Amino acid sequence: ISSVAPNSTIEVVNNYVVLPEIGKKKVNNKIKILFLGIVGKRKGIYDIINSINYIAEKNPNFEFIIGGNGEVEVARKKVKENKVDKFIKFLGWVNLEQKNELLRDADVYVLPSYNEGLPMSLLEAMSWGLPVISTDVGGIPELIRNGEDGFIIKPGDVDALSKKILALIDSEDLRVQMGVNGRSRIKNNFSDLSVLPKLELIYSKLKLQE
Repeated sequence: ISSVAPNSTIEVVNNYVVLPEIGKKKVNNKIKILFLGIVGKRKGIYDIINSINYIAEKNPNFEFIIGGNGEVEVARKKVKENKVDKFIKFLGWVNLEQKNELLRDADVYVLPSYNEGLPMSLLEAMSWGLPVISTDVGGIPELIRNGEDGFIIKPGDVDALSKKILALIDSEDLRVQMGVNGRSRIKNNFSDLSVLPKLELIYSKLKLQE
């Protein structure tokens, strides 16, 4: 915008979520890794499926939960071909109540997308105190501080995806610390508590200019 209109006044207002009340976190027998979104290549679902065998060889104490519609049957077929049925569960489309329950109960959130803006699902996952793994596309690097709130990888890098997932499976301390960092980042920069006052101030300035 500034290249087209150098004298313009530019304000950036982030997407935001309302911080949920987390309460005491459920302790899972297996590490629950959550994906929510359209099931297909663009969101990286096949990279997740292709990562499972490597992870299972190192630490089989995990379960992938996949919520969303799309190429579900194609993905199921890929799961069977890779012989990883016992590590992945497809839920299909989930409603708001189910989504919040899944976020509350999950341990890790993964979204290895090939193309994004700034996904609301990542904001929501971090607001629930989940460590996240995603890719360096769109606005995601502006949200996730690599190594602090979660991990950022290149889209399509199944090896990196596998190793970052395994790192979070293996370390409760890492999961907890990244989750705490991520929730704090959302609260301070991407929540209603931080964004709405900024938006209100912008409107106030505009009103004074009338």
